[in-house]
Amino acid sequence: MYFDSKTGIKITEFINGSKLHRYKKHFNALADKLKALHTSKLDFKYHFNLTYEMKNYLEFARNSRFWFDGLKKA
Repeated sequence: MYFDSKTGIKITEFINGSKLHRYKKHFNALADKLKALHTSKLDFKYHFNLTYEMKNYLEFARNSRFWFDGLKKA
């Protein structure tokens, strides 16, 4: 529904009943790639901070057409 290539903010449609377990065969490969990335000596321009990102997502949602009352609990 929304993607900002500058900030990386993504908002997608919620699919009720969607389960990640159907992708279970890919979890080990993904985990291996993430481990390699996180243990590499690469220097990244961007550093992920979950708390900061959640605040940004909520602020973005509050100021957009994506806001709904359920987000107040977050």
